[in-house]
Amino acid sequence: MLMLPLLATLLLTGCADPTPPNPVKATKSESDDFRGRTLAFPGIKRDLPKFSQFVKHGVVLEAGKPGSWDHAGVAVPCLKRVDGRLYMWYQCRVAEEIGLAISDDGLLWTRASEKPILPHGVPGEWDSGSAAAPNVLIDEDGMHMWYDGNAAENDGVALGSHQIGLAHSQDGVNWVKDSANPVFKLGVHPAIDDLAIGGSHTLRYRGLTYFYYDRRGSTARKPFYEVGLAISNDGRNWNRLLRPALAVSASSGFDDVSVDDAHVMARDGYLVMFYEGARAVSKKHPSPYPFPYPFAGKSIGVAFSLDGVNWAKPQKNLVL
Repeated sequence: MLMLPLLATLLLTGCADPTPPNPVKATKSESDDFRGRTLAFPGIKRDLPKFSQFVKHGVVLEAGKPGSWDHAGVAVPCLKRVDGRLYMWYQCRVAEEIGLAISDDGLLWTRASEKPILPHGVPGEWDSGSAAAPNVLIDEDGMHMWYDGNAAENDGVALGSHQIGLAHSQDGVNWVKDSANPVFKLGVHPAIDDLAIGGSHTLRYRGLTYFYYDRRGSTARKPFYEVGLAISNDGRNWNRLLRPALAVSASSGFDDVSVDDAHVMARDGYLVMFYEGARAVSKKHPSPYPFPYPFAGKSIGVAFSLDGVNWAKPQKNLVL
């Protein structure tokens, strides 16, 4: 999950002005922009959405000042337009609490508070160890944030046992945690997601809530992570898709061992998913790190869907 700042750049490219003012160290990607390409679904053949080439603008939100709650680093952004401005919810890399920054152009950001806007829970609560990976949905009832949480070690729960909670807000700054938390739990062994869940992205589609999330289960064969899907009519009770919404590539490629951190948007009649893919370590692709690490590198890919359930990757789907 190390590439999420790049995913923030992708989402800004998709929802903000094509050319933000005063770009900083802008460099074009060398990816295919998919124009003039088609993707075949059963009985359907339709032109793919058109994207301009993605542009990297460098760091737009730095770690907080020494002594601040987020001085150790910022990560896992979630961006939404609110009354013409851009809101970025993010987590601190070490404290694992959630903050908010606001921008008019996507490049210059101001923190909305000197404290976390969603702190982790107090000792004894299910999220006493962390509140992280914000995922915000805005509708007529306000703002709803799903987030990763787990208990601190001294609460008797392993730090790796993430579950997903829900919080609500009217302004994006002041949040109230849902009384039904956690609203999405680990699967019961043996299951498709009994080892790990997290990194969710929520989409309101066809009157239902589609919940894409990272999952790892004891029944999985090869993937480190794959993208799972659960569907709900209330955001609290879920029907989980048994097969992955997006699986790793069958053959060697940039996403042949793990796919996660999905972000979905609607575009030109399609649903478009940007996701993080990881390549397996091999003689041809050794690990870039001096310590044991299961991935040879991470990149961002794209997939397309007509129904949010069945996804297809173009032949060349590497974006960044």
